[in-house]
Amino acid sequence: MFGKLRLAALILVPFWAVLPETARADHDDLKAPGAIADALSITLLTEEYPPFNYTENGQILGAGGEVVRAMAAHLGYHKPIQSLPWKRVILRLESDPDVAAFSMTRTSQREDLYQWVGPIVEIEAGIYEFADHPDPVRSLDDIRNVPAIGVQAGGADEIALRQYGMVNLEPLHNPEVGLQMLAAGRIDLLVSSDIELHRQLADTGIASSLIRRVYSFGSSGLYLAFSRDTDQRVVTIWQSALDAVVASGQFARIMAQYGAVSDQTTPFSGSLAPGQ
Repeated sequence: MFGKLRLAALILVPFWAVLPETARADHDDLKAPGAIADALSITLLTEEYPPFNYTENGQILGAGGEVVRAMAAHLGYHKPIQSLPWKRVILRLESDPDVAAFSMTRTSQREDLYQWVGPIVEIEAGIYEFADHPDPVRSLDDIRNVPAIGVQAGGADEIALRQYGMVNLEPLHNPEVGLQMLAAGRIDLLVSSDIELHRQLADTGIASSLIRRVYSFGSSGLYLAFSRDTDQRVVTIWQSALDAVVASGQFARIMAQYGAVSDQTTPFSGSLAPGQ
């Protein structure tokens, strides 16, 4: 976790100080008491989706959860973060004013529905199989023809893969068991990311050398999404808080802590899906 002194140092830096010089003149009104009060009154929502966001001992943890908490500490935000089922999170985000939710994939379908701050998590996503699979995947046709691909139920990956004509999907309502299902032969391939696999490998004791990424979606990000009618000044204030967390090196430390990697190799890659 992060020391109190480090968080205190972040808080002492005014959030507008991280704005580029050319942007500060355009955002002088961000320092107005009303804008600051509005930013601190936002309701933050998330879901239980380890390792990106989850509750432990009453605190929101996870790669996205810790970044958002660092942003909140930088701003002096003290309201509790609410964890709800994802469908309720989306309902609140689309119906209530001044709500923000994480960790969300920014897709073309969602782009105009919300306002965006991020990325709060950076991931390398792809499709994985066991390295000793008797019939290894070598092409997109192989992926289309395996009996079952495990993918988060209702997530952006499932939606995008179905749009690409994939009919061999096995929706996982509990993605945390994806690696166990792959090991047991209940699915042939698993859609996942470096951060998700890092946790599942640790939980199951399966060696990382036994898992092979056969297809890469490339790098992508997860975001803090704000309700569409949120004051643009509020969104800018939260983005500047993230910029400060990144500039301090804290963002990189959180990503490393949760297993983000950038040196994976893969037989082939493309853009079948946008991420979680």
